Amino acid sequence: MINLLAYSYKMLPTLARELVAMLFRIWAVLLTILLLTGIGIGLYISSNPFGPSHTFYINKAAELAGLTPKEHAIIEYPSRYLDNYTALAINQPFPRILLTQLRNWSGSTPAHFFTRRLAEQQRRGERIRIDCDASHLYLQLSCLLSSPTKERLARLQTALENYPLAYPNLAGNYGNGWLLALMYDIANAHPGFSQTSKAVIELKIKSLLEHHLTLLDGESASLWHGRSTLAASAYLLATALDLSTNGHKQLYSRAYGHFKDAADALTLTETWPEGYNYWLQERGFPIALALSALKNMATDPTEKQRITTLMRRIGRWHLYLTRPDNRIEGWGDEGSRVDLKDGSRRIIDVLAQASQDPLLADYSLYLKNLYPTSSYYSSNHWLIPILNDPFISATEPATVRTVADITTLEPAAMLFGKDASNHLVIRSGWGNDDTFISFRASDIYTHHQHYDAGHFSLFKGEPLASNSSTYADFFSDHRLNYAIRSIAKNTLLIIDPTEKVKPNKHFKTNINDGGQRIVIPTGSALTSLEHWQSQRFDGKHYGTSELLAYEHLEGVATYIKTDLTRAYNSVRFDGNGGDGKVSRVTRSLLYLNQEDALIIYDEVITTKPEFTKKWLLHTYEPFNDQNAVILKGVKDNGIIQSKGKHRSLTSRHSNSTLTMDVLLPEMSQLTQIGGPDYRYYVETDGDDQTLDGANQVAGSSAEKWFDQPQWRTELSPIQAQTENKFLVVLQPRTGDTKALEVMLEKATDTAKAVLTVGSTLLVLEPKCGAIDLRTDNTAKRAILLSSELCSMQVIKNEQPVKTLRQGKITIFDFI
Repeated sequence: MINLLAYSYKMLPTLARELVAMLFRIWAVLLTILLLTGIGIGLYISSNPFGPSHTFYINKAAELAGLTPKEHAIIEYPSRYLDNYTALAINQPFPRILLTQLRNWSGSTPAHFFTRRLAEQQRRGERIRIDCDASHLYLQLSCLLSSPTKERLARLQTALENYPLAYPNLAGNYGNGWLLALMYDIANAHPGFSQTSKAVIELKIKSLLEHHLTLLDGESASLWHGRSTLAASAYLLATALDLSTNGHKQLYSRAYGHFKDAADALTLTETWPEGYNYWLQERGFPIALALSALKNMATDPTEKQRITTLMRRIGRWHLYLTRPDNRIEGWGDEGSRVDLKDGSRRIIDVLAQASQDPLLADYSLYLKNLYPTSSYYSSNHWLIPILNDPFISATEPATVRTVADITTLEPAAMLFGKDASNHLVIRSGWGNDDTFISFRASDIYTHHQHYDAGHFSLFKGEPLASNSSTYADFFSDHRLNYAIRSIAKNTLLIIDPTEKVKPNKHFKTNINDGGQRIVIPTGSALTSLEHWQSQRFDGKHYGTSELLAYEHLEGVATYIKTDLTRAYNSVRFDGNGGDGKVSRVTRSLLYLNQEDALIIYDEVITTKPEFTKKWLLHTYEPFNDQNAVILKGVKDNGIIQSKGKHRSLTSRHSNSTLTMDVLLPEMSQLTQIGGPDYRYYVETDGDDQTLDGANQVAGSSAEKWFDQPQWRTELSPIQAQTENKFLVVLQPRTGDTKALEVMLEKATDTAKAVLTVGSTLLVLEPKCGAIDLRTDNTAKRAILLSSELCSMQVIKNEQPVKTLRQGKITIFDFI
């Protein structure tokens, strides 16, 4: 071919040859410039020690040029966590993941604890299958434990030797490493397991583990996403190896390092940032197994207790987020499995067994009774004898029909991921008719997360204040222009008409909804917890929220205050490179048990007074605003608006009602947007003067697992000013129960606001010292909320008032 090209070149006329030579020189120069430019850009970007490396850019260029298949690097990444194995405890006997009771098993007789477990599970009606004549590989494991014979051991060894490997990739397929590791780890407890067979199986495990580690050493897998799943599977594979050789020790060290980092990240957030469905479908089970292995491999009691505490916290997160309608309160890109069916129970069973937590064991019984035939995937029924320990709790299964039946329940409110995800659940009680409230003020961790700092939901009988986003198509208009944004949540919008909201090429139109900064909506590549921490207040600025105060008084009140300033383009950081649209945004929530009332108090300080502020609430039906006029569409399908002072309005959903008392701003504009053609309506340009927005319905989902509120209420001050306060009281009710009367008291310079809810007087953010409450109201008690602990005294009508309790929630008795 080369000779033919050379001959053809010689046959060209002189002028043509010179033209070809000139074009070739130009092409070579351009290629060199392009190459140098690319290297320069790569060097510039990778000068950040936590940015993508030179290796990343070279490998990505080779992949795009077709020089290497996807995920096959032209330059290998250096191995991480390579030389730490000398400090690790690696001599633990098998099993190392679960069923550590087998460590002293003779192998010649049935494992006594396992046969007792099978008998109790059969008594409890578990859907287990024990068929020792079946050829199914998974069933053979239980048969070996319950009825060991040489033939069964040999059959299991052969099956494990021939086990087909599924290698993971970065496209969402994480392989079958956990399954091979779990089965071999348990079977290896048999003293008669063939050394020859072990060698064959461990070669397979080693090959699979090395592939996992290659992906983990790279820069594409993201920490609170696929990296955690890969790290969990890698660690499970590593624990199944004979660790007496240096080669295996180094592999274990690398896997341990990767998973330890993932476990530390989960310790920080305690909830899964990208939503429950992704945790359940892709992450939760291998991570739970790997945490169990991490605890069992540890020799330091402090480390064992730390991991045990983490597992119990994760289990409680499942329990507390379970709504009275037997589903999980979703928060990110959610799918079908928020209904607790199929996959949740196997995670809980692992956590319960590994941590020996009776509360989680009871929660497992609740899940079993909720879905008698499908609390496990049908293909996973063989796992029940291995994962479920029926002796952790003495509770009789038939008695746990609802969450309220769990006898070991803890406080009715719990904060998860303190100072990180700040995921709070508040309940008036654990019964089906009780009030359920969730709140989030989370930093940014992953691309399936939503921009919802300050969002709350409220459930009583039915969803009354909800997240209105749905999830179906990742790159759809609905997801990018509505679902992931603040406008779909019960939070705050601040509209700067000049703000640009086009974080990447997938956002084709600048849709300025006034919401929070959109940081990593379509992809993330966080390589470690240290990488995330380096970008928390620098680079991408993942930090968005700060916890200022939290206190829970069982049966009395729950209070939380958060600073949400960094969630928006602000004076602290503006993603558009400007001066920011806000100087400070704070949100306080107080739930009063006796009054069954939720008080939301917000302070917003903007950099310009003309920026529009909107307080949002999503409901199933509109509020009964008799003074509203139609701005667009019709009354039941359009945009309606009213203006006025303190108003008390009600919205219904089935047999439940939500009463909303708007106290601040004193003069406000109330806009309600909803109906089939407006429920996802967004003003593209952020200008409400001309209603020319669009309903971002393309790619939305009508699946039953989404709450599907139909209306959005927007509360705005009429007067333009830089400092604004919002004070709203929400009272959920069922049946004919009436809401309490709510009144705003006279303004005082000793507190941010004073109001009454029924017979309770509330003082928000008082100044430290004596407070003179010269009021004619008939309040029976006063509650003072303060994010600072200080000594306070209430004087009413010249007389000191008895202090019942002092703290961030201080209570005074007027009787």
